[in-house]
Amino acid sequence: MRFESIVAHAFGPLVDETLELAPGMNIVYGPNEAGKSRRREA
Repeated sequence: MRFESIVAHAFGPLVDETLELAPGMNIVYGPNEAGKSRRREA
């Protein structure tokens, strides 16, 4: 199974946001409190 995108309609600080994923491995990084873990939980 391959995920092409992750959509958060209303989850914590994420509202109507889409994270497009590239083929292969994707790395999500950013500063603290930027919503990285919230995307994983969504």
